[in-house]
Amino acid sequence: MRDSLRYAVKEVWRRKKRTAGAILSYFFVGAIVVVVSSLAGVTRDTAQSVLWNVGAHSVAYSPRLTIYGCCIQTFATDKYDPDREGFVVNNAPTNIISEEEIELIRQSPYVLDASPYLMFRIRSFLGSGEWLIGGIDLTGHDVYPYTVVAKSQVVEGEFIEHGEDNRIMVEDDFAGTYGLEVGSELQIGDFAYEIAAIVNPPLRPGKANIYMSLEGLRELIETRLDEIAELPINAVLIESLGARYHDQAHADIASILGSSSRITSYGCYQPSMMAMGINDRTAWIITGIVILCMLLVAMKIQYSSVIQRRFDIGVLKAIGWRDENVVIQVMTEASIYGITGGIAGVAGAFILIHLLPGDLFGDGGRSVDNYVVFAGLLLPVAGGLLAGILSAFRAARLQTADILRKA
Repeated sequence: MRDSLRYAVKEVWRRKKRTAGAILSYFFVGAIVVVVSSLAGVTRDTAQSVLWNVGAHSVAYSPRLTIYGCCIQTFATDKYDPDREGFVVNNAPTNIISEEEIELIRQSPYVLDASPYLMFRIRSFLGSGEWLIGGIDLTGHDVYPYTVVAKSQVVEGEFIEHGEDNRIMVEDDFAGTYGLEVGSELQIGDFAYEIAAIVNPPLRPGKANIYMSLEGLRELIETRLDEIAELPINAVLIESLGARYHDQAHADIASILGSSSRITSYGCYQPSMMAMGINDRTAWIITGIVILCMLLVAMKIQYSSVIQRRFDIGVLKAIGWRDENVVIQVMTEASIYGITGGIAGVAGAFILIHLLPGDLFGDGGRSVDNYVVFAGLLLPVAGGLLAGILSAFRAARLQTADILRKA
């Protein structure tokens, strides 16, 4: 045993070129694992920070006319006045949603947040037709920027804040149609509202002509309908946990609001979910191919060394070495190659990472995860042991008489 270890170290030192070749192969394996995995992780995190929430937003509501059995059920919100005023979403009359149902939606493990939303259609006060008003909950929920209107979409003026119930925001085309400007007043029902901002949101599930606070719209509705539910809400703005959980979130919402409920969302969450999977697979496939090539090179070097040293092995076996002594020597050599190359590769990777531009690593800095370091050490060692096993069994199978006869 001791002789096997001693001769293994001698062999490693004596065959410097072969040793350098084997260690260099394992060096590249360790370095590539650490560098590529770290960069791939940063790229994946950066991409997923964008793709994760793409399309993961919805507006849920319940249509007003619901058929149970053979009959059409009616609700308090059926009491619309002759001017077609009432609770609508997607131009369809809707039922009132309770606060308890919204809280149940928030408790879904697939929902990040849910916010009440109120959409009301009212008779135009500047000619014929109707206006659609959206009442936003501004008390801490951040769902409305993705489904209704965001501060970044303000064209002129300033976004309304919580408590500003007498201020409104109007959509850009709507303002152009009626000649409205920031700072002017717009009469809606019994109230005159100051226009705080002109906004230009894209096509959103909760898009309206006019936006105001939820409390302000409730106050307006009280003067328009004879019978309304207490604190009416007819829609829920929902942000799913992420694109991958969007379908599960919709299933939970449907189970809470009922099978007749409707959910308006974005279709782009499915392509973003596919893109995340493609990025992950591509990074790991490329890394795996490179690592496999390096390991095969190292194994080829180790295996070839046994073939080249068959006369030496034959002499050792002729003077009394048993097969297990030969196996231990070859395995020890392979372990030295793998361990040395792995440690050098990880060290080299750390140096390279600190030499690369900081922009490549984003906000996360140049830190390397512990599991990446472990993988950078484990793979070269595992590769060295595998190469050693194959080479050792090849060496053990060599017959002494055949070796010496061919020498």
